[in-house]
Amino acid sequence: MDKKKPLIFEPVYYYSREHRLQKAPASVRALHTGGVKRSGIFNTLTGTRSNRFMLMTIVILFVFISILTRMTNAIGSYQLGGNSLTLNARTTAGETYLEINKIYKEEAFIGTIKVAVSTPSGNEGITVEQIAFSMLPEEQYRILIPFKAPQYLVVLQMDTGEYISVKVNRRG
Repeated sequence: MDKKKPLIFEPVYYYSREHRLQKAPASVRALHTGGVKRSGIFNTLTGTRSNRFMLMTIVILFVFISILTRMTNAIGSYQLGGNSLTLNARTTAGETYLEINKIYKEEAFIGTIKVAVSTPSGNEGITVEQIAFSMLPEEQYRILIPFKAPQYLVVLQMDTGEYISVKVNRRG
């Protein structure tokens, strides 16, 4: 028996890169010869009118969000004994409350705090309460204010004598 040998043949390709490039536009020929200089990222971002508009929109939004973030963190945020506090005076169902939101940070003060609330002129009187800071990561305290005013003067004092004095505007 004869063993048949497999047919070995070379495939014929009818593709010619040179022939294709001869018919291509000049910009395609320049890409293959390396004659095209690539534009930078700035030129890419500002190359067309729509790209410039999109870039300006992103920049404006970034600036706006950055400013807004800094303003909201700066207004009503205070430090006392290493704890971060936010104070708000709100009127709910005809009663005015002072809300104290505390965020505990490591090695921050834990203990009692005296809270004194009055009007800036002092004509309405003064109310004094005592609250206790614990190691919970977040706490909220509400103190009833027996008098109404558009603005309150709040003094928070720790057992160690350290204190902060803050003017709080009433909302609601």
